Amino acid sequence: MARSDRTSKTMLIKISPEMAADARGEGMPARIKPKAVHYEEADAPSTKVADVPVGYTDVQQLFQGVYDAGFLADLDGNIVEANVRAVQFFSYSMEEFCRMHISQIIPGLDDSVVNTICRNLENDKFTLMEAQCERKDGTEFPAEISTSRLCYISGEKDFLCFFIRDVTLRKQAEDALRLAHDQLEERVQELARVNAELNEAIDKLQEHDKAKSLFVSNVSHEFRTPLASIGYMAGNILRGIFGPIPEGMVSYVEMIKGDAQRLAGTVEDILDVSRIEAKALVLKKGMAQFPWLVHRCVDALRIQAEAEQLTMTLSINANGFINCDRRRMERAVVNILKNAIKFNRRGGNISVTVETDDEKPGFIVLNVEDTGIGIESEYLSRVSERFFRVGEFVSGTGLGLAICREIVEFHGGTLSVASPPPGKEEGTMVSISLPAANPAKVLVVSDDESIRDTLIKQMTDYAFEVVYGALSGVNAEVVGEAAPDVVCVDWIGSGMDGGIILGNISNDENLRNIPVFVITGADETEGPKKEIVDGLGLPVLVHPWREKDLLNCLEDCMAVGERLSETPVGTVENK
Repeated sequence: MARSDRTSKTMLIKISPEMAADARGEGMPARIKPKAVHYEEADAPSTKVADVPVGYTDVQQLFQGVYDAGFLADLDGNIVEANVRAVQFFSYSMEEFCRMHISQIIPGLDDSVVNTICRNLENDKFTLMEAQCERKDGTEFPAEISTSRLCYISGEKDFLCFFIRDVTLRKQAEDALRLAHDQLEERVQELARVNAELNEAIDKLQEHDKAKSLFVSNVSHEFRTPLASIGYMAGNILRGIFGPIPEGMVSYVEMIKGDAQRLAGTVEDILDVSRIEAKALVLKKGMAQFPWLVHRCVDALRIQAEAEQLTMTLSINANGFINCDRRRMERAVVNILKNAIKFNRRGGNISVTVETDDEKPGFIVLNVEDTGIGIESEYLSRVSERFFRVGEFVSGTGLGLAICREIVEFHGGTLSVASPPPGKEEGTMVSISLPAANPAKVLVVSDDESIRDTLIKQMTDYAFEVVYGALSGVNAEVVGEAAPDVVCVDWIGSGMDGGIILGNISNDENLRNIPVFVITGADETEGPKKEIVDGLGLPVLVHPWREKDLLNCLEDCMAVGERLSETPVGTVENK
């Protein structure tokens, strides 16, 4: 009930509701009796200020002006004075207060508590109580009660002074805070339980996902070899290696080959997803002439577009190079083009353009625009998510555009989808923007001025940087100083100067990683020259050549060799 410490000058006494109820049941405490004071009606105390000597008038005024309800009681607890606030607060008259014991105002305040208060006062120690106080109408309220001692100036008599403050609002706030604290603790415990269950579920999902990825990867690898064999055999049949085939079988064999190629592409997409999730995807980057890369992809799908009665046009408005994994970048471009064919209308158009990115200086952009069914606006933000498919066209895995986005982002670029394209009323435009690289440098080694001029013109038309020298005047040191990305050696004719250049390059550890291709005559298919070229594994450009043969040869050179960097990449967020 009482709480104190040796160093404190204040004692806290808490009178519980149970103690107060016990006091009411037993009546007045045995040792404390009400004052045996009887008032005649004529001389009853005034309702303003009782006619009890409490000292000087200023002390009386101070007592009456205190905000808290105040009581004066003798050392037995009998009330002898109350202030105006007490009359207002408890609804008793002054006369009624003066016939009461303090325990009738503070139930549970028995003689032991009064005696404790008196002892504390004798030791100059304050007493602070927490109790339920009772008004005349029987209502109760929580109160904080301070006690002190008041004595006559003459020192003849001491009184106990009680100041009572209603703390209902504070108690309500404390109760609400306590309830909120208990509810918060329950919530924290519930969250801890849910978090534990969630972590357990995540662990199980991760184990399941790992097992799923391993299974998919293993199955995909098992599919890849037979699919490659089917495509290879179908191609051989179509080329007539096994003899002529009936006209009616050609379309069926072509369907077999096409389906095998599509399945092989799907398998490769699935494998790349597994590699990305395992953070095991490695990009083999090299220089690529981006417009020509796009040109080759368009040519590869032109027949397929024509079979769907679609017109496909290519516009090259900017030449430039990118540093990329060419195989994967070609797959990304092909996937975008296939979508434009697949989701188009018969008789529609596909417009493919390569241009500089006006919004991103130093970037080159590919736009593939179709006149197809378009994409509803609510799906635009999700079309490049894995496994997401729109509308009635539910064929495929839903991986194509997602893989495109991830490949492009791994190369530092962005993929965006607009439907309809800007300024159009229907269709879709897919754009990929990639950082441009410095032009590839090609060293042309030739004694033939016409061949050299033709090479220079064709390569500079596609933004290659070309330097040149004569066979008789170029050696390994000159090749090293030029620091080219590709070396072209003109070895037409019977002389061995070209062979000497090739030998110097292949024997020098600082030069042997530079890709080289050789120009030979159409009749030079046998002899020591061919043996040297084949022994070094060099690509051959046969004179006279077509422009696309030269470009393909350059692309092949830039895409191979130990100089290509292998860059491990992490997981791209599946937006």
